[in-house]
Amino acid sequence: MTPMHPRIKHHDYSGIAVLAALACFSGPCANSQAPAAAPPETVQWHVTVAPPATAQAGQRTAIELTGQILAGWHVYGLKQHADGPTELRFKVDDNQVAQQLGVPTGTATLRRVDPGFGFEIQYYTDSLKLSLPIEVKPQAVAGKHQIPVSVRFQSCSERICLPPATVHLLVDIDVQPHV
Repeated sequence: MTPMHPRIKHHDYSGIAVLAALACFSGPCANSQAPAAAPPETVQWHVTVAPPATAQAGQRTAIELTGQILAGWHVYGLKQHADGPTELRFKVDDNQVAQQLGVPTGTATLRRVDPGFGFEIQYYTDSLKLSLPIEVKPQAVAGKHQIPVSVRFQSCSERICLPPATVHLLVDIDVQPHV
């Protein structure tokens, strides 16, 4: 420990630093991403195969994703500025049943200039619905299967942004033999 000079008054600021950190986590902080032991469920996700949930091997269809967003929260959209928030991503994971054919499309986003970023952001409030084109693989075995998908997103309120998260979901599909 460094010796203290006898004529200079020394202060212990460690308590103030702790209080400042707590204030930041409980109040507004620009672009803050406060770690949370148990973050709130800000979005309820649901996926289905576009009706009907039956497809033949080799057939094209779509996976539909819906998200119900908790009041007071928003989820960033599919397209963002390169220096902006985490974009929403929706994709088919590796599997033996289906493959992704394109990019997701769906609900129009809201737009506003975010003062923390200094440019326009795209986001969803309340709910969103996306459609992801897929093809049932020609070699897919007939029967009931589940297609794994991933949704990467970031949700924020007016006070806090949670770290980006990825949820893994399974989509039921009944594969019919190729005729």
